[in-house]
Amino acid sequence: MLTRLKEFLAKLSLFSFLFRNRFTINTAKIMKSLKAKSPEEPGYKDIQVRWLITKDDGAKNFAMRYFEVKPKGHSAHHSHSWEHEVFILDGHYLVECGDQEKRVGPGYAIFIPPNVPHCFKNVGDKTLKFLCFTPYEK
Repeated sequence: MLTRLKEFLAKLSLFSFLFRNRFTINTAKIMKSLKAKSPEEPGYKDIQVRWLITKDDGAKNFAMRYFEVKPKGHSAHHSHSWEHEVFILDGHYLVECGDQEKRVGPGYAIFIPPNVPHCFKNVGDKTLKFLCFTPYEK
């Protein structure tokens, strides 16, 4: 029975549509990123990043990334010339921004201004998951 079902679904164009990673509906692009990468810069620990939307997808103003940080994982202290926005999906995050820090969790949104030293640390006991949006430098 399962074999027949697979054969039937294989014949449908919908089947191949569902298992592609990127497809277009009119001018909208829909992506599913399966490839995660660890940052190569020093100071990062137990972090995986998936680039969900980039210039390659036609996004002219910003990129969207999805992060997973294992317990006790963290970024390096760093700063850059662009702002970024973060939305916490799951887990608990200690954000250090300038000389202050705050523990946040699911549902929190964070705005980090340009040129402000910052880092994030997973201070919970499960994987931290968040979205990060960054504009392209102009």
